[in-house]
Amino acid sequence: MREWLNILGVPVGRHLTEDRVPAGSGERSSIIVVIATDAPLLPQQLNRLPRRGAIGIGRNGSVGGNGSGDLFLAFSA
Repeated sequence: MREWLNILGVPVGRHLTEDRVPAGSGERSSIIVVIATDAPLLPQQLNRLPRRGAIGIGRNGSVGGNGSGDLFLAFSA
């Protein structure tokens, strides 16, 4: 899945072939995702945005753990 990563149309995921997380490194820190938009969203729609952030982190090959304390926040202006 890492090979799917595109940034501005450039397939950078194809160049990320080696594992960036050392084996046995354990949990080191938390992940904080903030999603901001100016789209006029209903509360139900806004509630779904942080879930998409979690999917994005997973697509980039990040690891999660039990006590890492990941935080996802979404708001609309």
